[in-house]
Amino acid sequence: MVNLGPFQLTMNQYGTVKMLFLALLVILALIAIALVVKPKIQRRMAAKKGADVTPENA
Repeated sequence: MVNLGPFQLTMNQYGTVKMLFLALLVILALIAIALVVKPKIQRRMAAKKGADVTPENA
């Protein structure tokens, strides 16, 4: 048994919770990366089209 305060979990349940937590962290990391990378990609696409790339329309 793993004792986490009021939560009494068997090792199997603890493993499942740990996997869910890791999956959540991975999803959050992917969202953060997407938010950072997306504007750069959009700017590059606009530059390729020959559009005027300024902070206003980036």
